[in-house]
Amino acid sequence: WMHQRYSVLARGNYSYGGRYHFTLTGRADAASNFARGHQWAFFPAAAFKWTISNEKFMKGTKSWLSDMSLRISGGRSGNDSIGRYVSQMLLTTNSSGWLFGDSFEVSYYPNRINNPDLTWEKTDSFNVGLDLSFLKDKITVSLEGYMAYTKDLLYNMQNATITGFGSRVANIGSTENKGVELTVTSRNISRRNFQWTTNLTVAHNSSKVT
Repeated sequence: WMHQRYSVLARGNYSYGGRYHFTLTGRADAASNFARGHQWAFFPAAAFKWTISNEKFMKGTKSWLSDMSLRISGGRSGNDSIGRYVSQMLLTTNSSGWLFGDSFEVSYYPNRINNPDLTWEKTDSFNVGLDLSFLKDKITVSLEGYMAYTKDLLYNMQNATITGFGSRVANIGSTENKGVELTVTSRNISRRNFQWTTNLTVAHNSSKVT
């Protein structure tokens, strides 16, 4: 039995007046390494961009402001990075075996406990961004703020020794990730034989297990 994945993706884009841009995405994924009944998951996403510099009230800024855009997006993604068959009980053999009369017999025993509830690890992400471009794109500024929440973490959990199994893969725990990032880029010289670009990035991130 080989590991298999299936995906169905649908995406819709809409723009109005060169100012308002919408994107909706729906994705359904299935992975055979999860338990039966928990193999499928749905991951939606949406994004909106407002090109403020194309608004009528911004006409007077075109000489020095090339672009000004606000971006908002959010969505869910999944992780299935686990080994094959980890949701199922696995049998192994005692290769040394025993001698019964004239025949040599081997035994089989379970060496891994099953998890009938094992499913996708899920991350919900949200992002807000502001893009600025000055002097015919010679200077660009991008400010990003983001949040990501992960739940049902795929983790190798320790079992009580009384169960006879040392560990099993389970969906336990959650994490929170937040941050902000500022990027400033300048095109100092742009010629056929020589180009000079400066890029400055300042970021702050905080992560914690919740």
